[in-house]
Amino acid sequence: MYGDSDYRFKAIAYAAAGSDARMNGCALPVVINSGSGNQSITMSVPIILYAKKKDSTRGDDTWTCICGPRCAPPKENIGDLSAYC
Repeated sequence: MYGDSDYRFKAIAYAAAGSDARMNGCALPVVINSGSGNQSITMSVPIILYAKKKDSTRGDDTWTCICGPRCAPPKENIGDLSAYC
């Protein structure tokens, strides 16, 4: 429908759906990234979808998900409670 941008819309939709499910009490476990499960969802879902699109090997997408948190911006000076997650 949207050509190459279809992946982008799908990645955004899947990440938002995962975060929404988590905030609504989904009992499935989530890996924490930088203190937030939602950051982990936002970081890993697009990587996994892109890896599937490119027929990546399991090792490549696992390595990328391991290295991904190093690229996440640090949370500093935002207070105890915030909408950052």
